[in-house]
Amino acid sequence: MFHLKLGFIPIIVLTIFWTSCSRELARNQKTPDLFSHTETDVYYNSELCAKLVSLEMAYDNRKIVREATFVLTDEKYSGEAVNILLYLRKKIPTWEIELEIRR
Repeated sequence: MFHLKLGFIPIIVLTIFWTSCSRELARNQKTPDLFSHTETDVYYNSELCAKLVSLEMAYDNRKIVREATFVLTDEKYSGEAVNILLYLRKKIPTWEIELEIRR
């Protein structure tokens, strides 16, 4: 029989709380109309802010998973990272999106 230790329960509760809060924050986040894109580039206020660096496909849990990785062109756009991700998720809803912030 499987027994949970008492120290394990707070971790589960915190994980559930954290994921539910982060989803709610993402739902409430608005993406401004300041974004645009071409096939491989994302623009913020008509300035290049992110470039597509890789496309990946994998077979996971009996599904084909597609992933696009973008990298920010400058640290000054790191404050817009969440908005860039949300914009890309709306434009490419069937793909997993990653955004790298390099320093």
